[in-house]
Amino acid sequence: AARNEREARERAEETAAGERQRAAQVDAVREREAEGRALEQSEEAARVEEEREREGERARRAEEQREEEAQRVKLADAEKLEEKEAEASRRSEEQAQEEVEEQKRRDEEDKARRVAEE
Repeated sequence: AARNEREARERAEETAAGERQRAAQVDAVREREAEGRALEQSEEAARVEEEREREGERARRAEEQREEEAQRVKLADAEKLEEKEAEASRRSEEQAQEEVEEQKRRDEEDKARRVAEE
């Protein structure tokens, strides 16, 4: 009876040890799975942050390009205005010269008429 009792106790201890070992293995597997999920989440967060940074850089470059283009347009407009002003000034000078020449011609005609009348 003592032997049966001892054998039963040993079997119970072996069974309990086996169950503890299996529980420890299950816990280890669950822990590895949780670590794997945490690593995946961390990697995904890093990818998302990297994409945000790339998008920010693209937006910054696009804004710089818009500003550069606006500056080029502004400069081109200023050059066109300068050309128009120069052309207007040239025309004004030509017109003034033509008026002077016209006045000289009229003065000479008036002088010639007076000389002819005298």
